[in-house]
Amino acid sequence: RKSEQTSSSSTSPIRILALDKIDDTANLGSIIRSAAAFGIHVIILSDDSCDVWYRRCVRVSMGHALTVPSVRVSDLSSTIINLRKEHNVMSYAA
Repeated sequence: RKSEQTSSSSTSPIRILALDKIDDTANLGSIIRSAAAFGIHVIILSDDSCDVWYRRCVRVSMGHALTVPSVRVSDLSSTIINLRKEHNVMSYAA
């Protein structure tokens, strides 16, 4: 039964959340908490965003900052373009 769950989850798309210029640690923490609830697999942060490991961010995220992987990139727009070109990742903006 466990192998059935593994095979079905491997075909589901990877959900990536890209965040640009998030400068409030409480806002970032709540975004991370919401991302975990919606099944986001990884968070990409622009270089000028606040740090995920600030105490307030971890506290507001209710610990999800420890479970949802995050990566900081120097150029967010080119990273999104490269993900689309190399891995066929669809992006949506709001």
